[in-house]
Amino acid sequence: MKNYIVLVLIGLTVSICAKAAELHLRANTSHIPETGTPAKKYYDKAVGGDAAAQHNLAFCYATGEGGVVQDYAESVKWERMAAEQGNVSAQYALAYRYYSGEGVAQSYEEAVRWYEAAAGQGMADAEYKLGLCHEYGYGVAQNQDEALRWYEKAADRGYPQAMRGLGRIYAARGDKTEAAKWWRQAAERGNADGQFSLGLSYFNGNGVPKNYTEAVVWFRKSAEQDDPVAQFGLGVCYYWGYGVPKDGKEALRWWTMSAEQGYADAQYSIGRYLEKNNDYVQAVKWYTMAAEQGQALAQNNLGGCYFNGFGVEQDVSEALKWYRKSAEQNDEAAQYNIAYMYYHGKGLPQSYEKAVEWFRKSAEQNYANALNDLGSCYSDGLGVEKDVYAAVSYYRKAVELGYAPAKCNLGICYELGEGVKKDFRQAAKLYQDAANQGFAKAQYYLGVCYDEGEGVKRNHKEAVAWYRKAADQGYVDALVNLGSCYYKGKGVSRDYGEAVKLYRKAALQGNAIAQYNLGICYEYGDGVPRDREEANRWYKMAAGQGDGTPKTDRDDVYYKR
Repeated sequence: MKNYIVLVLIGLTVSICAKAAELHLRANTSHIPETGTPAKKYYDKAVGGDAAAQHNLAFCYATGEGGVVQDYAESVKWERMAAEQGNVSAQYALAYRYYSGEGVAQSYEEAVRWYEAAAGQGMADAEYKLGLCHEYGYGVAQNQDEALRWYEKAADRGYPQAMRGLGRIYAARGDKTEAAKWWRQAAERGNADGQFSLGLSYFNGNGVPKNYTEAVVWFRKSAEQDDPVAQFGLGVCYYWGYGVPKDGKEALRWWTMSAEQGYADAQYSIGRYLEKNNDYVQAVKWYTMAAEQGQALAQNNLGGCYFNGFGVEQDVSEALKWYRKSAEQNDEAAQYNIAYMYYHGKGLPQSYEKAVEWFRKSAEQNYANALNDLGSCYSDGLGVEKDVYAAVSYYRKAVELGYAPAKCNLGICYELGEGVKKDFRQAAKLYQDAANQGFAKAQYYLGVCYDEGEGVKRNHKEAVAWYRKAADQGYVDALVNLGSCYYKGKGVSRDYGEAVKLYRKAALQGNAIAQYNLGICYEYGDGVPRDREEANRWYKMAAGQGDGTPKTDRDDVYYKR
């Protein structure tokens, strides 16, 4: 008797579902598929309450296949009928519709409800999606433990994306070894995200021994599945030679694949590559793509292109716009560039106080340029009260980062005894370090040390060598001193003609001492025909700059100290 009652109830339920579907469709005959189409076959069964047919018909409407026009709302209607009858595929599909808002008002809460229904029937896809919802707080309170539980359920069924999720949670908890274990399991099942993550573990030595070669292996597997992040990472390896021979063209090839999928970091990297190769027009194109996606480095570099007129017409207002966008993301280089604009009054009203404010923001992020320039502001009392001790402190921080201009500035502090005890040897050492990095000002100062025997043993030939290095970079004071070495025959054979050539280069750049020395050459006919009128012209130029050096004789050619 009990069995009979159950059968009657089941039959009644099916009858009610069928009748409801039939009544609904009589009122919506415009959605009846054409006869002879796959959708019509599903429809005929669906109106009779067949859950599988309802789900299949929903799929037809979702994709616009089977002889019907795509209609998400109609798809949701049929998916709901099937889901309410317990069809697991329909429950999962309906959850997705709520998650994405296709054909129904978006509701993460409803999505979770239907994912739970499908997961309750052991569906790995739904278990994984529930893990995502709990991990990121979609439709439920964010709960890493609950996310872990659902990921583990799906992973136990061999679901690779869930394995990737487990790795992500363990990594967030600081268990890099466990994270790498799960990423390996996902990677070995062909999951592109897992392959990239495992490659990154090898690249950084997180949870596995650092191994660039192995990193490249996994990056490549993922990249060959068109994962844009892996393509970018593989490009980085080729560019710097991590695990593969350096190959800029191969790096560019992989970055382009990634960039064409819209990956902003790859677009920025292409721009940087092209800028370094002086293709500024193309660099601007790629920087713009990345910058418009909010990539801070690209925004800063695009600002630099507008500021300098590289690849675009110079436009300091446009430069400032991009610098600000980047600085709003706390990019230290952009903050420094805004400070520079305030300091020099380019594109912004000149303000040392504002410059200091922005230098400080950048310096707080340990940006070497800003640390050095903030030190200079304290040294000169520009925008802040003069404080040579603060200047030294900032210079030291920049020196620790290997920044050559700061080494030179700290050397000057030691030479003059400003903020530190006077120490010529320490000054010369700092000049040497910066000079070895190719910094022209330090090369000049090191030349002076050798010229005068301060902090090092006097050596005029060595002085000439360092003056020449700085002069070759166009450093004006070095041109003057190298010219005087040739004039006097110090450290090099006397050569008035070479002296004149060097003085003239510096004099034409407005250097008063070079102008005065060139005047002496014309007055006495040293390296040029004697010409008192030309001599006086150069003397007047020098005097007009406030140079008070008296005209006496050729022994009075001056050095710049």
